[in-house]
Amino acid sequence: MMIRIGITGSIAMGKSTIANFFRFLGIPVYDADKAVKELLKQPEIIKVLTKVWPSIKKDDKIDKNILRKIIFDSKKEKEKLEKIIHPLVKEKKKAFEFKHNQCRMLGFDIPLLYETNQQKNFDYVFLAKCSFNTQIRRALKRNNLDLKTFNQINSYQMSIENKMKYDPIVVNTEHPKFVVFISVFIKLLKIMWIK
Repeated sequence: MMIRIGITGSIAMGKSTIANFFRFLGIPVYDADKAVKELLKQPEIIKVLTKVWPSIKKDDKIDKNILRKIIFDSKKEKEKLEKIIHPLVKEKKKAFEFKHNQCRMLGFDIPLLYETNQQKNFDYVFLAKCSFNTQIRRALKRNNLDLKTFNQINSYQMSIENKMKYDPIVVNTEHPKFVVFISVFIKLLKIMWIK
Protein backbone atom coordinates (compact mmCIF):
# COMPACT_ATOMS: atom_id res chain seq x y z
CA MET A 1 0.00 0.00 0.00
CA MET A 2 1.32 3.44 -0.94
CA ILE A 3 2.01 5.91 1.88
CA ARG A 4 1.22 9.55 1.04
CA ILE A 5 2.96 12.19 3.14
CA GLY A 6 2.08 15.87 3.00
CA ILE A 7 4.92 18.31 3.69
CA THR A 8 3.93 21.78 4.79
CA GLY A 9 4.85 24.79 6.86
CA SER A 10 4.59 28.55 6.74
CA ILE A 11 6.88 30.59 4.51
CA ALA A 12 10.62 30.12 5.22
CA MET A 13 10.09 27.51 7.96
CA GLY A 14 12.04 24.78 6.17
CA LYS A 15 9.38 22.90 4.21
CA SER A 16 11.52 22.73 1.05
CA THR A 17 14.48 21.44 3.08
CA ILE A 18 12.34 18.54 4.33
CA ALA A 19 11.14 17.87 0.76
CA ASN A 20 14.75 17.78 -0.45
CA PHE A 21 15.63 15.24 2.26
CA PHE A 22 12.77 13.04 0.97
CA ARG A 23 14.23 13.28 -2.54
CA PHE A 24 17.72 12.46 -1.23
CA LEU A 25 16.25 9.29 0.29
CA GLY A 26 14.74 8.35 -3.08
CA ILE A 27 11.16 9.35 -2.27
CA PRO A 28 9.48 11.19 -5.19
CA VAL A 29 8.07 14.57 -4.15
CA TYR A 30 5.31 16.57 -5.82
CA ASP A 31 6.00 20.33 -5.58
CA ALA A 32 2.83 22.46 -5.67
CA ASP A 33 4.75 25.75 -6.00
CA LYS A 34 6.73 24.38 -8.95
CA ALA A 35 3.49 23.20 -10.59
CA VAL A 36 2.06 26.74 -10.34
CA LYS A 37 5.27 28.29 -11.74
CA GLU A 38 5.15 25.89 -14.70
CA LEU A 39 1.50 26.74 -15.34
CA LEU A 40 2.24 30.48 -15.31
CA LYS A 41 4.70 29.95 -18.18
CA GLN A 42 2.22 28.18 -20.44
CA PRO A 43 1.00 30.39 -23.34
CA GLU A 44 -2.65 29.29 -22.94
CA ILE A 45 -2.60 30.13 -19.20
CA ILE A 46 -0.90 33.47 -19.88
CA LYS A 47 -3.68 34.21 -22.37
CA VAL A 48 -6.44 33.35 -19.86
CA LEU A 49 -4.87 35.33 -17.01
CA THR A 50 -4.09 38.42 -19.08
CA LYS A 51 -7.70 38.56 -20.22
CA VAL A 52 -8.68 38.88 -16.56
CA TRP A 53 -5.75 41.12 -15.52
CA PRO A 54 -4.18 42.81 -18.60
CA SER A 55 -1.62 44.67 -16.47
CA ILE A 56 0.21 41.46 -15.48
CA LYS A 57 1.62 40.84 -18.97
CA LYS A 58 5.21 41.93 -19.50
CA ASP A 59 7.29 40.84 -22.53
CA ASP A 60 4.83 37.97 -23.23
CA LYS A 61 5.27 36.69 -19.67
CA ILE A 62 3.40 37.00 -16.41
CA ASP A 63 4.91 39.61 -14.10
CA LYS A 64 4.58 37.68 -10.83
CA ASN A 65 5.19 40.77 -8.69
CA ILE A 66 2.22 42.59 -10.25
CA LEU A 67 0.04 39.46 -9.99
CA ARG A 68 1.09 39.01 -6.34
CA LYS A 69 0.14 42.61 -5.55
CA ILE A 70 -3.29 42.21 -7.21
CA ILE A 71 -4.19 39.06 -5.28
CA PHE A 72 -2.82 40.30 -1.95
CA ASP A 73 -4.78 43.53 -2.24
CA SER A 74 -8.10 41.79 -2.87
CA LYS A 75 -9.54 38.54 -1.54
CA LYS A 76 -11.98 38.52 -4.49
CA GLU A 77 -9.11 38.67 -7.01
CA LYS A 78 -7.25 35.94 -5.11
CA GLU A 79 -10.32 33.69 -5.33
CA LYS A 80 -10.57 34.40 -9.08
CA LEU A 81 -6.99 33.25 -9.57
CA GLU A 82 -7.54 30.14 -7.44
CA LYS A 83 -10.59 29.13 -9.53
CA ILE A 84 -8.41 29.20 -12.64
CA ILE A 85 -5.22 27.65 -11.24
CA HIS A 86 -6.31 25.13 -8.58
CA PRO A 87 -8.07 22.64 -10.94
CA LEU A 88 -4.95 22.62 -13.16
CA VAL A 89 -2.68 22.06 -10.16
CA LYS A 90 -4.89 19.12 -9.12
CA GLU A 91 -4.45 17.60 -12.59
CA LYS A 92 -0.66 17.88 -12.27
CA LYS A 93 -0.85 16.21 -8.86
CA LYS A 94 -2.90 13.33 -10.32
CA ALA A 95 -0.39 12.91 -13.16
CA PHE A 96 2.45 12.77 -10.60
CA GLU A 97 0.65 10.07 -8.59
CA PHE A 98 -0.07 8.05 -11.73
CA LYS A 99 3.57 8.27 -12.83
CA HIS A 100 4.78 7.01 -9.43
CA ASN A 101 1.96 4.57 -8.66
CA GLN A 102 4.41 1.72 -7.98
CA CYS A 103 6.28 3.63 -5.25
CA ARG A 104 5.96 2.64 -1.61
CA MET A 105 5.98 6.26 -0.43
CA LEU A 106 5.32 9.68 -1.99
CA GLY A 107 5.85 13.18 -0.62
CA PHE A 108 3.67 16.19 -1.43
CA ASP A 109 5.22 19.62 -0.84
CA ILE A 110 2.13 21.82 -0.38
CA PRO A 111 2.52 25.23 1.32
CA LEU A 112 -1.22 25.80 1.90
CA LEU A 113 -2.08 22.19 2.78
CA TYR A 114 -4.15 23.02 5.88
CA GLU A 115 -5.50 26.28 4.48
CA THR A 116 -7.00 24.37 1.53
CA ASN A 117 -8.19 21.51 3.78
CA GLN A 118 -6.07 18.86 2.05
CA GLN A 119 -4.80 17.09 5.19
CA LYS A 120 -7.43 14.35 4.76
CA ASN A 121 -5.75 13.31 1.48
CA PHE A 122 -2.58 12.15 3.27
CA ASP A 123 -1.65 9.33 5.61
CA TYR A 124 0.74 11.65 7.48
CA VAL A 125 1.67 15.33 7.42
CA PHE A 126 5.16 16.63 8.20
CA LEU A 127 5.05 20.20 9.52
CA ALA A 128 8.19 22.33 9.36
CA LYS A 129 8.53 24.53 12.43
CA CYS A 130 11.04 27.12 13.62
CA SER A 131 11.06 30.33 15.65
CA PHE A 132 9.62 33.53 14.19
CA ASN A 133 13.06 35.17 14.31
CA THR A 134 14.58 32.33 12.26
CA GLN A 135 11.62 32.38 9.86
CA ILE A 136 11.89 36.11 9.16
CA ARG A 137 15.69 35.97 8.86
CA ARG A 138 15.42 33.17 6.27
CA ALA A 139 12.58 34.89 4.40
CA LEU A 140 14.38 38.20 4.00
CA LYS A 141 17.40 36.45 2.45
CA ARG A 142 15.22 35.47 -0.52
CA ASN A 143 15.17 37.42 -3.77
CA ASN A 144 12.18 39.73 -4.36
CA LEU A 145 10.97 39.37 -0.79
CA ASP A 146 10.80 42.37 1.50
CA LEU A 147 9.17 42.69 4.92
CA LYS A 148 5.85 43.91 3.49
CA THR A 149 5.58 40.96 1.08
CA PHE A 150 6.60 38.53 3.82
CA ASN A 151 3.84 39.88 6.09
CA GLN A 152 1.27 39.64 3.28
CA ILE A 153 2.18 36.02 2.51
CA ASN A 154 2.28 35.13 6.20
CA SER A 155 -1.16 36.69 6.77
CA TYR A 156 -2.70 34.27 4.24
CA GLN A 157 -1.20 31.28 6.03
CA MET A 158 -2.68 29.61 9.07
CA SER A 159 -0.76 30.22 12.28
CA ILE A 160 1.64 27.50 13.40
CA GLU A 161 -0.47 27.09 16.58
CA ASN A 162 -3.57 26.28 14.52
CA LYS A 163 -1.64 23.89 12.28
CA MET A 164 -0.43 22.07 15.40
CA LYS A 165 -4.05 21.34 16.32
CA TYR A 166 -4.20 18.85 13.43
CA ASP A 167 -1.55 16.76 15.19
CA PRO A 168 1.06 16.67 12.40
CA ILE A 169 4.53 15.13 12.65
CA VAL A 170 6.52 18.20 13.65
CA VAL A 171 10.04 18.69 12.27
CA ASN A 172 12.01 21.35 14.15
CA THR A 173 14.11 23.03 11.43
CA GLU A 174 15.83 25.35 13.90
CA HIS A 175 18.73 22.88 14.13
CA PRO A 176 21.62 22.43 11.64
CA LYS A 177 20.57 20.63 8.45
CA PHE A 178 22.28 17.32 9.29
CA VAL A 179 20.32 17.18 12.58
CA VAL A 180 17.08 17.92 10.73
CA PHE A 181 17.93 15.21 8.18
CA ILE A 182 18.46 12.62 10.95
CA SER A 183 15.15 13.67 12.53
CA VAL A 184 13.29 13.28 9.20
CA PHE A 185 14.99 9.92 8.54
CA ILE A 186 13.97 8.56 11.97
CA LYS A 187 10.37 9.74 11.53
CA LEU A 188 10.19 8.05 8.11
CA LEU A 189 11.61 4.81 9.55
CA LYS A 190 8.90 4.85 12.24
CA ILE A 191 6.22 5.28 9.57
CA MET A 192 7.62 2.38 7.54
CA TRP A 193 7.72 0.26 10.70
CA ILE A 194 4.07 1.06 11.54
CA LYS A 195 2.89 0.36 7.98
